[in-house]
Amino acid sequence: MSSAATRWTIAVLGSVVTFGVLLGVGRLADFGWLPDGDAGWGVLSALAAVGAAGVLAALGWWASQTTPAPAPPRTVDQRAKATDRAQVEQVAGDRFAPGAGGPSGTAGTPPTSVRQNAAASGDARIVQAGGDQHQ
Repeated sequence: MSSAATRWTIAVLGSVVTFGVLLGVGRLADFGWLPDGDAGWGVLSALAAVGAAGVLAALGWWASQTTPAPAPPRTVDQRAKATDRAQVEQVAGDRFAPGAGGPSGTAGTPPTSVRQNAAASGDARIVQAGGDQHQ
């Protein structure tokens, strides 16, 4: 049984048990204000149903809470070769992302798979960003 099905089973069973307990306690206790006969059962059943509905609402909220799915595995493959005065900059996520605290940080969700390969020589400059380029 899945986790969600188990939680909903607990929620429904909890409300059924609550109904039964409230109905049983109501019949065992001597309430002077309850009418006799079938009318008394009707009043107790209504009160037990209200209590069971409250328990079902609380447990239903709990049962409906979902666990976030795990993030997919992230793969990053970066290769660079620079000779002479060449420069290579490789960023696997966003570059200059807002609120990231500078050019090396990332702000949003990084890409799940990044593959970068660069070769530079002379005065060349290569900038590769695996996410968005913000400036």
